Amino acid sequence: VLGNFIGTDAAGIGQVSNRYEGISIARNCGGTKIGGTNAGDRNVISGNGYRGIFMHANTGIVIRGNFIGVSTNGARLGNGMQGIYMQYCKQIAVGGTNEDARNVIAGNYIGLEMYFCMSNTVQRNYVGLNEAGAAVSNTWQGVYVEYGGGHDVSDNILSGNGTRGIELFATMNCVLKRNGVGTDPSGAATRGNGEAGLFLNGGAANNQVGGRWLDEGNVFSGNALYGVVVQDATTVSNVFRGNRVGADASGVLALPNDYGFGIYGAAL
Repeated sequence: VLGNFIGTDAAGIGQVSNRYEGISIARNCGGTKIGGTNAGDRNVISGNGYRGIFMHANTGIVIRGNFIGVSTNGARLGNGMQGIYMQYCKQIAVGGTNEDARNVIAGNYIGLEMYFCMSNTVQRNYVGLNEAGAAVSNTWQGVYVEYGGGHDVSDNILSGNGTRGIELFATMNCVLKRNGVGTDPSGAATRGNGEAGLFLNGGAANNQVGGRWLDEGNVFSGNALYGVVVQDATTVSNVFRGNRVGADASGVLALPNDYGFGIYGAAL
């Protein structure tokens, strides 16, 4: 699926909405590619009534280089619910290893939601910002992960969202590395999330946030209220290592959250 305007006019600026999803992929459609890394591959998937992209029970789908919830000029043109919603999916790639693979997922109710999914990769996307790095908030979470686990969420900018940059609910064995959560793409200025950068709750366990090497840490800075929240007695055995909380990406300048860590009834 390459080079389309789905929910917009032919310029990618005005809303010409589909009633429900922009793209709906039922089960067993592995190998589907939505967008790509060439300039002409980009889809603009915005302004639809429900979700920009919906996936159910699929493996091996690749989503790269798209605008999801914004217009071609970076203005808000949100999908009514999630920009991307997937359930019972595995090995889905959202973004990729280079900047040309970046999706811009902004202006939706929730940016990206994964429900009972396993082993997906979310990499080098802007979630809550447009391509220029200006905030175009997803109303609720930037990324919301419920149940399942084993996901790799790395090298994204998860900023400017209405509540939480990323939330893990009852999710296990995820790795979060090198994300900017509450900053602009340079890591030097704030684009804060409205409530917290990272929120772990509901039994989220055995997740790794950062890493043992200096270049694996995340930046949780510039957020309203908290950089990181860990909540609930069943939210246990999560490891935080090498992150910057309240500083810029260099670790030199202050980009404060109201509070760094908030730990409520949980054991990291």
